[in-house]
Amino acid sequence: MSGRRRTSFDFPLIFALLILASAVWSSVTWFFIPIAVFISLQSSVRLFRLAPIFAFTGLLLVFSQRPWTALDLLGLSLLFLEGGLLLHLKIRKLDYLNYIFVPLLVSAFAAILVFLSMSHGDLFQFNAWSEGQIRSEIFPYFFRPELWTDQILDVYQSLLAPIFRAGVFGWFGAVLGMAFFINSVFRNFIGRGLYGTRTMPDGKLWQHFYFWRSPDLVLIPLVVGLGLLVFAYQGDPTSSLKAILFPLGWNLSILAVFPILIHGVALASFLIPRVSMLFTIFIFVLLFMFPLPSLVLAGLLDLWFDFRSRMSSNPEDS
Repeated sequence: MSGRRRTSFDFPLIFALLILASAVWSSVTWFFIPIAVFISLQSSVRLFRLAPIFAFTGLLLVFSQRPWTALDLLGLSLLFLEGGLLLHLKIRKLDYLNYIFVPLLVSAFAAILVFLSMSHGDLFQFNAWSEGQIRSEIFPYFFRPELWTDQILDVYQSLLAPIFRAGVFGWFGAVLGMAFFINSVFRNFIGRGLYGTRTMPDGKLWQHFYFWRSPDLVLIPLVVGLGLLVFAYQGDPTSSLKAILFPLGWNLSILAVFPILIHGVALASFLIPRVSMLFTIFIFVLLFMFPLPSLVLAGLLDLWFDFRSRMSSNPEDS
């Protein structure tokens, strides 16, 4: 009489269905497609397990009626696949941190293949192609010039837009990589026992992430990428060599910075429960004002100095 039916008040499933339904009409919820797919595929109701297929079909039907780009369609496809990857990792009891580079690299490589297929291998069509792709809804809104007022539009056009265009493969990989990371963390914190998402005791979920380190090898593409950028900026701006080195340098640098950024997140999550309240407030203010530079710098510094090895592994008693 008192037995509970999971489908009666299955709030995660309701959340997942709302995400999938709204994704057809708005890109606002695209970032959470992986967790929605992960949840719906485990529903006890077969019809709900088909929800990702219905949602993706709906997206294909409206694709031709919306000003979406090739990277929009590719990004949506990969977000749905990330949901399947989350389920695969859960079934095989694998640690998502060991697969954090997979969406990043697969997405960037897939974007390169899309460009090559659309340009028929002509690398010198890259600027024109990337100009249209940075308007993709898969990217953050600030990538598009509509956000910028007339007063600062010149700054966007002269400084930011060339970086966005040149590093389009790296930015695309970083967006899909961040989506996988955020949805993986969200999956672990959905709730005790829901869909068997917890693979370790509550107290160890975040502690497991405390000690994650970016591989030192990421410094190689970062140094190479930055070196190519220095060479490209110093060379003849009209040369065909710069047309190749400039995007190559930016894409290598962006892809290398992504794991360093996650490293910075791990370091911040390690420090916050172990430092004084004053220093904790300082960390939050820094992250609020300069989130990306702060996390990347923290990740780089920890790669060299390994702060966590010099501190107590247990948070200080408050």
